Amino acid sequence: MFKRRSVGVLVLVALTALAFSTRAARGQASNPMRDLFAALVEVLPYSFDEAAWQDPTNAERIEDGLADLAARASAIQRHGLGLNRSYGVARDALAADAREALSAYRNGDQRISRHIVRNVTETCFACHSRLPASESADLGSALADTIDLRQLDEVGTLRLLVATRQFGTAMSAAEAILVDPASHAADIDLMGIFESYLKVAVRVNRDYERPRAALWRFMQRNDLPLYLVDRVGDWIVALEELSEAAPPVDLQVATELLREANSRNEYLRDRRGLIHAIVASGLLHQFVQTAPDDELELAEAYYRLGIAESSISRTIWVPETEYFLETAIRIAPKSSHARNAYTFLEQYVLASYTGSAGTKLPEDVWNRLMRLRVLIDESE
Repeated sequence: MFKRRSVGVLVLVALTALAFSTRAARGQASNPMRDLFAALVEVLPYSFDEAAWQDPTNAERIEDGLADLAARASAIQRHGLGLNRSYGVARDALAADAREALSAYRNGDQRISRHIVRNVTETCFACHSRLPASESADLGSALADTIDLRQLDEVGTLRLLVATRQFGTAMSAAEAILVDPASHAADIDLMGIFESYLKVAVRVNRDYERPRAALWRFMQRNDLPLYLVDRVGDWIVALEELSEAAPPVDLQVATELLREANSRNEYLRDRRGLIHAIVASGLLHQFVQTAPDDELELAEAYYRLGIAESSISRTIWVPETEYFLETAIRIAPKSSHARNAYTFLEQYVLASYTGSAGTKLPEDVWNRLMRLRVLIDESE
């Protein structure tokens, strides 16, 4: 949520200008991903301003924009457009969200539709924070230049900047948050700033020195709880160790890094091994992009990706952990990797869906698990 209405208007103006520039670019040369982004920024500006979203004079434009977004996202979901299968979870999530946002808006549930559109950037973040990138997208530069990021919600700002591939600005925004006395150190951690920042720093920018310096500055705060003193100190050491020799894109190297990450975690939800897990996941993402012919290796890579993601991310908006584990099972259902992936998936899903909400899994979730179990059993 934005802290000041005037900032919401500023974002609306900036993104509307971005939408016009994107439409112009779309008219010059059709590109499915560019067109999808253009459709998104047609409606995204309105989602930042509740009054604008609910204004009847904007209803036709918003509905048309949502319909365009749903159509383009569904087309990419159906055809894939040559994207690696690792992007399947993002394609499916984006298409489902776009359809649900359109349906909710048409049914008069503006609150739900607006909430979905605002969170679509989380799906974009999941894709754009995976692989190394040498440059940012010009389409998002107007956004970074116009908005006073200090006035925006921290997590939403990072998601939006990475969604528009403004990686340098996203890094600077996160680093400002880490030393901002207006937010308590523990709150910064609970918001997931560390995970988001380190994904961009290490996986996208392949930079170990800059985040090490930023974390060291964070350590100078006088409001650090003891657990953060220990964890951040561990991360600084890990960044220094791993920076000495950039690990190659190799399945076994990634596996060893992930094992090291898990060995450093002394208890469930401990994050001493966060840096090693992020580096391992980056190598695994690059590995699956090579589309190796060996199905056993590919299944193992997706299994390891599921393990890594479960220890890195806190969001459940894009179910990457579940998708990677299911992909491992479907690639090589006869393999030990499939059985290991299913075993972990069962436990992960039970922990995610049960607890304070009860002990019964939703029927569709249970049926999905059973189909995967049958797939493994019939392959043996």
